[in-house]
Amino acid sequence: MLKKLILLFITIILIEGCEKKYPDDNRRHTKTPTERLTCLDWHLYRIESLISSQFVQGNPMTTGEDKYPISFGIDNTCTGGTSYPFISPSPTYLFNFYGNWEFIDNEDKIKVTNVSGYFNVWTIHALTKRFLIISNDSIKYTFNNKAR
Repeated sequence: MLKKLILLFITIILIEGCEKKYPDDNRRHTKTPTERLTCLDWHLYRIESLISSQFVQGNPMTTGEDKYPISFGIDNTCTGGTSYPFISPSPTYLFNFYGNWEFIDNEDKIKVTNVSGYFNVWTIHALTKRFLIISNDSIKYTFNNKAR
C-alpha cells in the first residue's frame, strides 16, 4: 500500500512538473523551451498577416520555396531566412534569423540580434517538438520540424 502511495505521489509530481507555457501549445512538456528550440531545423509552413488581408501565395511546403530553414543553436547563434511572395501590397517579405538569439520576457519571446546590433523580437505562441509558432507586430509564422 505504501509503495502505491509513493508511486502515485511521484506520478503527480512529474505531471505537475511538466511545462505548458505558450497559448497555442496545448501540451505539457518535459523538455525545456531551449531543448525544444535548439538543434533542429525549422521549416516555414505558413505565414499569416496580423494587420491586413495580405497572405502568402501557396504553402511553402508544397511550392518548394522553403530553401532556407532556420536553426537556433545551443550556443545562442541562429541562422536562416528567405523571402516569400505576398499578394499585396509588396511582392515579397524577407525574414532573417542570422545572428544571436536569446529568450526574453520569462521565455515568452525570442530576440534575434544581427551583427550590426539590430534586433527583432518574436512572441512565442507554440513551441513543441514539431511546431514553432511566433509573431511580431504584423506577421505570424508557423514553422515545423520535418525531421520529427
